[in-house]
Amino acid sequence: MIGLIVTGHGNFAEGIHDATEMIAGAQENYKKVLFQESMSLDSLEEELKTTIDLLLESNQGVVILTDLKGGTPFNVSALLSDQYENVEVISGINLPISIEATMHSQIQENPLELANYLADVGRTGIDVPNLSSDEDSNDDEFEGDGI
Repeated sequence: MIGLIVTGHGNFAEGIHDATEMIAGAQENYKKVLFQESMSLDSLEEELKTTIDLLLESNQGVVILTDLKGGTPFNVSALLSDQYENVEVISGINLPISIEATMHSQIQENPLELANYLADVGRTGIDVPNLSSDEDSNDDEFEGDGI
């Protein structure tokens, strides 16, 4: 099993984490680390390191899900991942990636393979639906109660 940490600017991590658990249920191996405006880099680094160490006690690795490549949460996570053999970082996450991460982290044993899979999920999950009212349009895509 792979542990998961979601981090990002402001309340981003909290929103993604809570929405994921609303859909996928509570996840023991999925933690959030918020980077608030008032936090120092050292505080963020310490909180991430503590969470990584906690997850590594019961998981084979950790994937850190970050909001923005090049942003502070990503940069601190990337630097920390260099200190561990089995910690990977992915940037640009969204809700579909987060949900897939929780499902696949249960069966995956390799954090790099999970991170690469999640990057593919993100690339293929972006779509511009055809919302035209043509007879040929597929209304089935929007039927039902949703998730």
